[in-house]
Amino acid sequence: MKKNILTFFKYLSCFLFFLLLFTVICNDLVPYDFIWNYGFSHAIRIGEIPYLDFNTISTPLYSFIMAFFLLIWDNFFMFLITQSLLCTLFVSLLFKYLNKLAWFILLILSFPLFKAFIGTYNFLALILILFLFILETKKKSDLKIGIVLGLLILTKHSIGGVALITNLLFLKDIKRILKRSFGVFLPCLVFFIYLLLTKSLYKFIDLCFIGLFDFQANNGNIFNILGIISIILIILLIIKYFKTKDIKISYVIASYFLAFPLFDFYHFSMFLAIFILYFIKDTNLNEVYIKKLSIIILLIVLTFNILIRIDTYKQLHFLKLNRFEYYLVKDYEKEKFHKLLKKYQEKENTIIVGNHAMIIDIISNRKITYFDITLKGNYGYKGTEKMITKIDNLKDVYFFIDMRSLLECLDKTQLDYKLLTTIIKTSKLVDKVDSYNIYYKE
Repeated sequence: MKKNILTFFKYLSCFLFFLLLFTVICNDLVPYDFIWNYGFSHAIRIGEIPYLDFNTISTPLYSFIMAFFLLIWDNFFMFLITQSLLCTLFVSLLFKYLNKLAWFILLILSFPLFKAFIGTYNFLALILILFLFILETKKKSDLKIGIVLGLLILTKHSIGGVALITNLLFLKDIKRILKRSFGVFLPCLVFFIYLLLTKSLYKFIDLCFIGLFDFQANNGNIFNILGIISIILIILLIIKYFKTKDIKISYVIASYFLAFPLFDFYHFSMFLAIFILYFIKDTNLNEVYIKKLSIIILLIVLTFNILIRIDTYKQLHFLKLNRFEYYLVKDYEKEKFHKLLKKYQEKENTIIVGNHAMIIDIISNRKITYFDITLKGNYGYKGTEKMITKIDNLKDVYFFIDMRSLLECLDKTQLDYKLLTTIIKTSKLVDKVDSYNIYYKE
């Protein structure tokens, strides 16, 4: 009884830590991916259809899971609560698999800014890969493993698809291959039926498969230092497989696609964590020493994160806008949101394009559309040209464009510079609000 109570409070503390991390300590992690993913789940909650109504470039299991919890309370704070629960689940599985060595993996994921824990499909993929490690170690049935593999495909198809292919290649046992394949087939069949019923199959293929050529061409960074290190790690994994024939290596190879093609530190750290997760279990490292060292460095990392933001904390206030009542922003950001929102809601025929698009549309009870995330490679094959055609067909519309972001990014980032400049060239400047220019297209 006492052990159960201690376990409960241990994981309650873990949950509260992550919730505090997302809301206050590292609240600057929230913009972009965190809010975009909340927007996807919110859109599903209000009845919108992925791929048809809004542009997500991965399979949607994470968004559907989060949308289920939004049925309880459709609020960004609920999204943070649910992500904190998933982080707690990950920590519990990690300690179940590695015991005290789990502290080292948490250190890798936390360094330097805790970004690996933000709410995206990548984090759910991380959980499922860890769960597959546990199932393989315990020699669970191939049917169960196949079902989890199917869920991984529905979380991020590039990772799940590679995991499935390498799994089947490594098994070399027709009976086991058939059992795992059937397990994969079950959740994937449900998703396929959903795509048929919603008439979104073609758009899914366009965004998640054919459109990957656009995404890689516009966002690939394979020849930076992290990309080169990732390739070296993959070569080491292949060499290791020929020595051990260990099926778990298939999941590590698949996790390479957590980093590919961006190869920034955030995505690379998740791949590195899985890589170390595989090798660390069979080492002779002193668990007590690793635990103490990792905790000390984790506390240093946490302290560093607090110190670099300590002046910011004094400026934070609750936004107090629809569905974002408990979202902390700086003084000037709060004023900006209120001014922008007031202007945006003056008319119905408005479209906002920029960093604040998703949050402004959610607050305004507008539908989430392809304009809420205007990033290169995020609209399918030759997607920018499709979006320009969509703009050409729009009439009597006011576009709100964040000029500050446009001028800062130019054509050097994921922001679709060509799309935004097309809107500017084909419309007339009629007004301004803060950093946003308002253009009217007749």
